[in-house]
Amino acid sequence: MELSVIIVNYNAGPLLEVCLASIQRFGGDLALEVLVVDNASADGSLEALRRFPQVRLIPNRDNRGFAAAVNQGLAAAAGRYFLLLNPDTEVVSRVFRALVAFAEAHPDAGVVGPRLRNPDGSLQTSAYRFPTLFQAAGTVLRLQRLVPVSFLRARLGWWLGRYFGQLDPHVTARPVDYVTGACMLIRREVVERIGGFDPRFFLYFEEKDFCLRAGQAGWRVWFDPAAEVVHHIGGSSGDRPEITVLERMRSMRSFYDKHYGWARRLAVRAILFAGGLLRCAGAAVTGDGAALSAWAGVVGLALRTSRNG
Repeated sequence: MELSVIIVNYNAGPLLEVCLASIQRFGGDLALEVLVVDNASADGSLEALRRFPQVRLIPNRDNRGFAAAVNQGLAAAAGRYFLLLNPDTEVVSRVFRALVAFAEAHPDAGVVGPRLRNPDGSLQTSAYRFPTLFQAAGTVLRLQRLVPVSFLRARLGWWLGRYFGQLDPHVTARPVDYVTGACMLIRREVVERIGGFDPRFFLYFEEKDFCLRAGQAGWRVWFDPAAEVVHHIGGSSGDRPEITVLERMRSMRSFYDKHYGWARRLAVRAILFAGGLLRCAGAAVTGDGAALSAWAGVVGLALRTSRNG
């Protein structure tokens, strides 16, 4: 078995069927298996598996989170390579063959990520530097809305991309700090050496942690723009504040607690506390009760002493 495609599904709706159909269409040139780990979806998305009897289902009775579900798939997979693939992605070419060929040509590549495209064909950033405190503050306060990303990427991306992955034009194959988990090829030997994903990351930051550990173990993380995948971003989490806000901030704190010293850990808590208060005030003014509740949770998260939040 050359490749094991692992899909973690949680209420992906009709997008799961689109994903599986695209794998069937473009994956025939590899000996591969497809495993769907389902985190107790309640939207009927698993009905799609009736059309794909070759797909192996690993069902969970509750939502165990992304990292824990990935580990279930890794433990059951037989391939020489693992490919993590979001259920809201769509394969539009022989991308599996391209990623495996790239890894074969680069023996130091422990992880390889393709270029992602939005459904309208525009670039979706997928290769990054590890987060900084400046970026943490920007994430909490949504300062990225004030940055003319497309303008800067087109004119200064060749320089700024070295510091901010969002501003890189994503046209050159190169080693990067990490690639997004929406589509990520992993060499089996990496998992055998460093283990799977850290389940403390229920959602978000799990690929940052994994790629950081892979790099510490001597592997490189590569970005390959010749391989492309369409990503209908947010197909599973949607706009639920408790997922898109609280879980992201909890994972951010867990990432800094795990990998950095006390000064940066304290700084992140201060960012979460001050930024959370500001976002609470904004939500109160607009009358957004769901956002207010989520950001109040972030303030509480900043004040907790447990390193796991």
